[in-house]
Amino acid sequence: MKKIYISGKITGVPIEQARAKFAEAERILMCSGMDPVNPMKNGLPETASWKEHMVEDIEMLLDCQAILMLSCWRTSKGAKIKKAIAEQMGMEILTFKERNIDQKNSGAIRQS
Repeated sequence: MKKIYISGKITGVPIEQARAKFAEAERILMCSGMDPVNPMKNGLPETASWKEHMVEDIEMLLDCQAILMLSCWRTSKGAKIKKAIAEQMGMEILTFKERNIDQKNSGAIRQS
């Protein structure tokens, strides 16, 4: 089963909104037969520093075969760093098409 790291903007987004967006991507990946890696579940407290989160998240990323970029990634410093790492490591880069959560999963994820 392919492990896919989910990447998108977290800093500056209301925490419940970020959790919901990452949970939706996680659900879709699982329904597509993939093994999602959700950085919102990295085990660190929300009060940990940005740097602490980045170190843990990058360790999680390096254990994956691909990265899924949520639509909000372009405005996230951390997501841009993780995408650059994934590219340099030769990982597959996927993008997530935002859509209604009740729609079918097919077509939600595509290769960049």
